Amino acid sequence: MAEPSSSRLDLPAGISEDRAFALALRHAPSLRLHREERHFPSDPESFRKNTRFRKSRRGRDSGWHKGATDWTTGNDHGLDYYDIAWQSICDQSLNDYGAGPFTPDSVQNLRPRDPNNREGFLSSNGLFLQCRAASNSATSGNLPVEQQRNGRNEKVVTAPLFLDVAFLHDRNPPLVKVLYWFFYELNWWRVLYTHQGDWEHVTWIWTADDFTDEVQPSWAYFAQHDGGLVIDFHDLHADAQEPGRKIAYVDPAGHPTCPFVCDPTEYPIVWRTWETSAEWISRATWRDFAGAWGEVGSAPFTTGPLGPRFKRHGDAVRVTRKENGQLYAKVGK
Repeated sequence: MAEPSSSRLDLPAGISEDRAFALALRHAPSLRLHREERHFPSDPESFRKNTRFRKSRRGRDSGWHKGATDWTTGNDHGLDYYDIAWQSICDQSLNDYGAGPFTPDSVQNLRPRDPNNREGFLSSNGLFLQCRAASNSATSGNLPVEQQRNGRNEKVVTAPLFLDVAFLHDRNPPLVKVLYWFFYELNWWRVLYTHQGDWEHVTWIWTADDFTDEVQPSWAYFAQHDGGLVIDFHDLHADAQEPGRKIAYVDPAGHPTCPFVCDPTEYPIVWRTWETSAEWISRATWRDFAGAWGEVGSAPFTTGPLGPRFKRHGDAVRVTRKENGQLYAKVGK
């Protein structure tokens, strides 16, 4: 059985993982969700328990049977095909897929319909997690609860937060990116773009010197479907109830985070990301799963996404300051 991979975090000299973790949480965003949101943040563990682990092979799909610890051709929905352990899922991703050992640090992946699919451009072959509940209209995730805070009632959601970090030492000046990752069980966007599973993120960007000195980030990057936006961190809306925190808004059309919206009062549901459990992506039990977090559709945009470890390979943010002081980003996702 393959050992889950783990790598030391790439951090500037003098910064320990614990210190970087504390700094990341100190500046974790305060998210606001739309009043009509139906698909709330969730937990990868809850998602796993309600999914089958499947292998797509040119029309001969098979499912992982946890009793037999092997693939079984067909579409069986018995209990032995659900709630597969992460160890088995990651083991199949790393060693037993059928094409030799898989290297997680490769830009290739095992997601069906993906342009970087290991078996060819947009190949239907690969691995995927298929959730039991596939309804586009069903409410999913951690539902909001009413809480009283500072003398006022508010709707609050809770879900795990996942952190990643990238030290860009080849930039001038060197930069540190902290990626705040959020998981949703369903992405609903214009119907034709709907798919199970949804990993989204927002990124705070420090200069390496500022990160070492534990001061605020300089910039914020917002991934938005096939593009992105970099703005000055200090221009973000401040959370009046949480000194030092910045607000990001979650668009109900596919969950991309946004720096600003036309009417903030339409986003009354609060997610204080730092108040729930958090962990590094590199320490997560599911980090090496290189397939789709959701069923296979007819195209990439209707197929479940890759997990954060593999999505980051396409994150080609370039922060550049123009002569007029404005920022722009060249982004690949």
